[in-house]
Amino acid sequence: MGRTLNQNNSNKGGNNSVIGTNPVIRKLSKVAEQSDNCASYGGIAVKTLYFLLMSGVGYVLYLYLSLNVFNTGESFDIEFDNYVSTLHMTPLFIGLGAAILSIILPFIVAFVRSTAPVLGTIYCLCQGALLGFLSYVAPQQYQGVMGLALIITIVLVLAMLAIYATGKVRPGKKVRTVIFALFITSVLSSLAVLIPATRPLVAFVTTNPLICIGFSVLGIIIATLFLLCDFETIRQTVENRLPKKYEWSAAFGLAFTVIWLYFKILD
Repeated sequence: MGRTLNQNNSNKGGNNSVIGTNPVIRKLSKVAEQSDNCASYGGIAVKTLYFLLMSGVGYVLYLYLSLNVFNTGESFDIEFDNYVSTLHMTPLFIGLGAAILSIILPFIVAFVRSTAPVLGTIYCLCQGALLGFLSYVAPQQYQGVMGLALIITIVLVLAMLAIYATGKVRPGKKVRTVIFALFITSVLSSLAVLIPATRPLVAFVTTNPLICIGFSVLGIIIATLFLLCDFETIRQTVENRLPKKYEWSAAFGLAFTVIWLYFKILD
């Protein structure tokens, strides 16, 4: 990565040279609108924090409902590393629903940017609910791992922001293309478990700790590189004076990457 983007281009009213790697906000590169009431770094930062806070709300809400409201009725046991956890049906269905929505909603936001405030909020609540589900079924000795993953995520985000702020690193078109290709490969690989022909290979990988750790580290690297691309897209959004309404898309895209990075570290 180098100074492949001419920073003076950002003041010429267009940003067609920018290819956003993050599929959630990559279409911002094609926006040619300008406005006196334009997007700002402060506005994007506040909205990003809002989305991340909604993830925390989803986490707390799921655990509260699961432990205090939906803890009656039909239940069954889940074995997890020789630990048996009792799970009621309603929390399970909420977790499954959150997982399905977490897959669908980012694509809708990517194609219909105006839905970012509402659907972005629902997505983050669902991601928090998924984390709550993991906390609900995991053994007690794993609970501390979630807090540790959060600390590592914050450190990585701040480190990548500091690196980007130096101005010495600017992801160019070729680098963005490679990162996006790695992202697509990662997504397709995760879907291999649904293909019967690949299940023996999936079983081999999932039972080999070193290979699993290797894939997790690769996912973390891809997610951290996404952060650089998100920062660049946000810079272009602000410096090209896009209307303030696009702050929601930029903020959701960054929150999407941060949450994805967290789950990769949690793996």
